[in-house]
Amino acid sequence: MSGGCTGKCCEDFCIANSRFEDIEKWTVQYPLSEIADVMTMLIVIGHREDHDRYTCRYWNPRTRLCTIYNTRPDMCRQYPYDTTCEYCRLRLNQL
Repeated sequence: MSGGCTGKCCEDFCIANSRFEDIEKWTVQYPLSEIADVMTMLIVIGHREDHDRYTCRYWNPRTRLCTIYNTRPDMCRQYPYDTTCEYCRLRLNQL
């Protein structure tokens, strides 16, 4: 991770229940095997009526680093996609 990145997007993030419909859209850009791999990386840390909270199983809270950073899936490499990260306010080209 580069300076300014807090890793918050790996540590504690929400996925709205309706966002799982996005998985079908992701299959256009990512192989189904990679989507399945990413889904196995998620650990539920909280529930709400409209969304669940997750952490990534490869996130190290002590070092605040990804333990598979060099081999992380493309979905992780390309975050925050074509927008600004909602946590650290950086864009992909700044990370």
